[in-house]
Amino acid sequence: MIQKSAEWEDESGLALAYRRIRDKFFEKEKNLPRYVEADLEHNWIRPVLDALGHHYGVQESLHHDPLKPDYAFFPHAQALDEAYAHKGAEDFYKRSVAVGDAKAWNIALDKSQQGRALREMTNPSFQIDNYLRATPPKWAILTNGRLWRLYHEDSSFTMDSYYEVNLPHMIACIEKTGDLSVFKYFYLFFRREAFHRHEEYLLWHGQDQRL
Repeated sequence: MIQKSAEWEDESGLALAYRRIRDKFFEKEKNLPRYVEADLEHNWIRPVLDALGHHYGVQESLHHDPLKPDYAFFPHAQALDEAYAHKGAEDFYKRSVAVGDAKAWNIALDKSQQGRALREMTNPSFQIDNYLRATPPKWAILTNGRLWRLYHEDSSFTMDSYYEVNLPHMIACIEKTGDLSVFKYFYLFFRREAFHRHEEYLLWHGQDQRL
């Protein structure tokens, strides 16, 4: 169990990451539902990813696919630099450890958006499954800024097997109780270091778990 792991006992960086995310949330809270997708990414989603220590490339094309993930996550800055250095000569995603996609705050993550452009009308869960099958990584993050989901390639095709966190709800609970343990789950599963060792944390795998 993750609670018995060395990572669970090591709280270095935990409080700082929470403060950065909480402070950004309170700074932008009123505007989050009003932002279009690009503004939400700039003002909220990327600051959260930065607080979690991620190195990522943005909207790099896939082979034989008109759509492309919003993010490719890399284990360290050198891997990201190498991906750009070899861009065009080989798959940009070869060195990545996860892919990611972002939606606007009020976009449902399990429904197609009728009447929208091609990129927006696809069911986001179906879309993230396509990205996992078109790229080397086994893991994917899907978010509308409010809900944060972690998918694995082995079960993403079911559309309902993921680990989900409602981040605003979590922040509200922590501010009320002062208990950072609920944030620890989010931090350990979604931070950059997690994608080196996610195989240790598959107790939730194949289940729909939500915080």
